[in-house]
Amino acid sequence: MATITEPLALDSTLRRLADVMEEQNRILSESRDNVAAEAAGVKFTPTEATGTRLAAAENLTWEKSTELIAGRDDFPAKFNCFNTYEALVKGGKVVATEGSYEFEKYKDDDEYDADVFVMFPKGYGRRYYDGDGNEYRFASDRRLAGYVPSPLHMVEGTEYDVVGITKYGWCDNGSGGICSRAGKPKRVSISWQDFETKSVARGTGIHAMSFSDVAWLQHLGCIKYGNRNWQNAVGNGVMNGYIAKEKSCTVSQESAASIIVANDTAKEFAVGDSVYFSSVTMSDGIYTRMITAITDHDESNKVISVNGPAFKTIAGTSGFYRGCNWSGETDSVLGLDGEISGGTSGRKSVKTLGLENFFANDWKLLGNAMRIGNNVYINPKPLSASAWPSGADNAIAKGWIRLGDVLPSTNGYIKTLSYSMNYPLISLPATIGGDSQRPVGDYFYTNTDTEPRILLFGGSLYAGAACGPFSVSVSGWLGAAWLGYGAFGVFRPQ
Repeated sequence: MATITEPLALDSTLRRLADVMEEQNRILSESRDNVAAEAAGVKFTPTEATGTRLAAAENLTWEKSTELIAGRDDFPAKFNCFNTYEALVKGGKVVATEGSYEFEKYKDDDEYDADVFVMFPKGYGRRYYDGDGNEYRFASDRRLAGYVPSPLHMVEGTEYDVVGITKYGWCDNGSGGICSRAGKPKRVSISWQDFETKSVARGTGIHAMSFSDVAWLQHLGCIKYGNRNWQNAVGNGVMNGYIAKEKSCTVSQESAASIIVANDTAKEFAVGDSVYFSSVTMSDGIYTRMITAITDHDESNKVISVNGPAFKTIAGTSGFYRGCNWSGETDSVLGLDGEISGGTSGRKSVKTLGLENFFANDWKLLGNAMRIGNNVYINPKPLSASAWPSGADNAIAKGWIRLGDVLPSTNGYIKTLSYSMNYPLISLPATIGGDSQRPVGDYFYTNTDTEPRILLFGGSLYAGAACGPFSVSVSGWLGAAWLGYGAFGVFRPQ
């Protein structure tokens, strides 16, 4: 009996194994088909900033927009995670969305005092490297195999369907607070913790931007533009403004909304530029003013007129710098990504993913992460426990996560970005040795201090080609505040 049944049993087992393998191949085939149909991807080689579109992105087109031409953008219609929209938020509630009567009526209304946010629907991402050093990035509306939730949308165990980012970053509301509205000076010269306090005061679910929030925006932009060098793909941003060196008035004025400067100094400025006053008392507390006119005073000096109330200046004492651009310059851009066609390159604002000056103009202070030596520590509870640790031991005691020895030890253009299987979407500078064009095109700044340092992101108005979505500086104290340091706000509807 045994000699008859054993071959039959073996045959049956082989058939079952064949069936299992066929089913596995079917699942694998469907998985590939799902990625091809339900994910947008890009591949970057170790040497170039420009990538190759993959999966569903192969058939999608993105073009830069200006105020004259709306470039083609296939991504929002294909993937909801790219389909951003603007919303008006007041007191932690969405009170209007773009296209509505209420949105148009109140978006610039200082008395109504609401904030314009760009709302990002949730998505899932995958990022990895192959054995040849090629980087792969994918984004999808579904959590496919190997994909992780967006770190912007998954926070402290809660997944948010949509998250907002201040369209203009935080601006000065004119009364000591902050806002996200057009036609405002950037809010600068306060620490990240001050930004956090003021953000929370804007309404439930609103906070200052944290380190991990940036990762998802970097990921989306790289896929959409097919490029790690966003300055080349979309626009330089405000990165070639007047060098941040203090100048002084040449003629005193008792009360005037202007400064009188030497002709050579006036050449560095233009109508529409911002001026930040450092040694002047302003009655309204706003120290960033917009230049409205530049006229002759005498053969050696010019009058630079600015907006706002009059103030007193003293020759040789009253100091000023070129300041960050005011908000709203990209409102006329006919798309989510681009810049106006006129103006001076390097001194005009840039729009990426619907956000104005996501990089350049001002360094963005990022909370809930700090650098000690070449190590980075991140806070897994950015919403409920955002206070800074006193050092590495205190960070670990508070549950902060040590990413490890991930940062370069010297300054330079970024060559490679960090990668961790546990945090695959986090892209910190890992090694230097690139240049201003490739393979990333952005710069990393460090120093030899061993005390905790904050992470600054994106570059500033005088950093030139060093700016970009991966540009990082770790040279500022945790309580750093300066005229070139600003912040974004993040809104998670409750």
